[in-house]
Amino acid sequence: MYQVEYASLKYYNNIISEECLYIGMLFHNLTTGKRDFRYISNFKRFQAFDDEADVEFVKLYLSGIRQQVETNIFNYNQAFSITDFTRIYVNEFRFSPVTVMEVEENEDYVENLTKMYLKFDFSKEKRLSNF
Repeated sequence: MYQVEYASLKYYNNIISEECLYIGMLFHNLTTGKRDFRYISNFKRFQAFDDEADVEFVKLYLSGIRQQVETNIFNYNQAFSITDFTRIYVNEFRFSPVTVMEVEENEDYVENLTKMYLKFDFSKEKRLSNF
């Protein structure tokens, strides 16, 4: 069994209304140390959600998060902490509270949870596979 932490990244186009769109998923396998960050590829839906947003900036921003998470750029002197990492996102980009769960060693938890949270990036058939 693996112990895994994950948090979803949400984009708020209006902080007051709390309306948001799930745009990313952050995973940290505490057993193996592996970290993954997956984010949307369907930016048409994002553009429709916030037609004033700079989509190219958001793509670069999400790519930067991936690079920071999947390499050791975050903090050279400390072990990676998903709670510490997600704490700095407080405005339009915010992570959900961290969830901890146990998964089987052969379970593709990254793919399965990504399909659940970022479902509009997948066709209906692909979303339902593996469930």
